[in-house]
Amino acid sequence: MKQWWIACGFATAIFGATAVCMAEEPAAQFLDKLRQAGYFDAAIDYLDLMQESPLAPASFKEVLPYERAVTLLKQARSNRDFAVREKQLDAANQALKQFLAERSDHPLLADAQRESANVVLERAHLKIERSKKPTEAANKALLLGDARKLYDEAYQLFTTQHTQLKTQLEGMPKQLDPKRDAKRYEAREQMQKNYLQAQVLAAAVREEAADTVPKGSDDYKAYLTSASEQNDAIFKKYRRYIAGMYARLYQG
Repeated sequence: MKQWWIACGFATAIFGATAVCMAEEPAAQFLDKLRQAGYFDAAIDYLDLMQESPLAPASFKEVLPYERAVTLLKQARSNRDFAVREKQLDAANQALKQFLAERSDHPLLADAQRESANVVLERAHLKIERSKKPTEAANKALLLGDARKLYDEAYQLFTTQHTQLKTQLEGMPKQLDPKRDAKRYEAREQMQKNYLQAQVLAAAVREEAADTVPKGSDDYKAYLTSASEQNDAIFKKYRRYIAGMYARLYQG
């Protein structure tokens, strides 16, 4: 009972006194508010509370591991303590593995796959940051080497997702009525967005990977050339989409 009143107090503070302690908890909205405010520890506590709460919608309980992973990843990005960030990324990775194993047919599958790649990408960022510390001078080459492997792993994850989504899109009807086939139409539109996003992120990872090798080296030029070519291809094919604009921006 005490936990129920805590949840109501949180919701009232965020949504106002007329909030929602009458029926279902507005769980997703409240969680987003906590994360936007940077209250990541409170967000994790809230997810724990919702695990057994009768107020939590069943649809929200289905995605608790995914939401935990997203929260931990956001928290890791805002944390300056390398050791703590590593633990948060480990926890995020485990939560994503759980979600992917338990909900392999969930509409958030592509999002979870993308976040799995983002966890790897964040590990690469951590290695790069550590390599710039004077106290890590003796380990700089090793850290950059590890970062390069992580960037390559993230790139492979994004390109694999891109390939999978392309196959799925090709298997969907080309013509769908937004009203008569609303669900399939919306699913195709979201799949298209995920497909384009995977391409943009893959190109961005290629560009970032150049930071792991000596500037001006053959590998450095190869990474940047690959990124530029991919961004150019995205822009030419999708210039009317936001993804095309982003590709053009990244291309410089």
